Amino acid sequence: MLVLPIVLLFALAGVGALVLAGTHGTSPPAPASPKGPILAATDGAVIFRPLEHAGEPPNDILGQLPVPVAANAVGRQNHDRGNGVYDREVGLRVPASYAQVVAFYQAELVSHHWVIVSQGPPRSGTGRELLARRPSSDGFFWEVGATIREATPGISSPATALQLRLLEDEEQQ
Repeated sequence: MLVLPIVLLFALAGVGALVLAGTHGTSPPAPASPKGPILAATDGAVIFRPLEHAGEPPNDILGQLPVPVAANAVGRQNHDRGNGVYDREVGLRVPASYAQVVAFYQAELVSHHWVIVSQGPPRSGTGRELLARRPSSDGFFWEVGATIREATPGISSPATALQLRLLEDEEQQ
């Protein structure tokens, strides 16, 4: 009778030691983080200024649209052509790794009060696409799509390709 409580005591002590030490005494792997320094952010006003039309996008949208400071615009596209709701895009090159740019948008969009509604591979090609939405002072919701693609091999100064597409949602708040 005395042996059974002693065996149970040692068994419970062993289980408690395993729980405190982790599985088999090893720590879980550290979460992966992008290599290199964290990218600094600025707002999207400068890169979207050439695409402004009739007061759109509003300042509260451009002021909360994060863009890596070192990003360089390489192209602009006007999808709405002045007809209908605002729908325009800026192509950028970011001198940072693909992982850094993805991590930048996952963190910065949320910290600038955008709600990420989807993320995953883009419809065409490879890379990552994040779609986010936020309300604006103009009474409408605005959406941003950030499509991030790895640098093309063989370019003298490789940089991650980024497309930012900003559009006004017809749905009012």
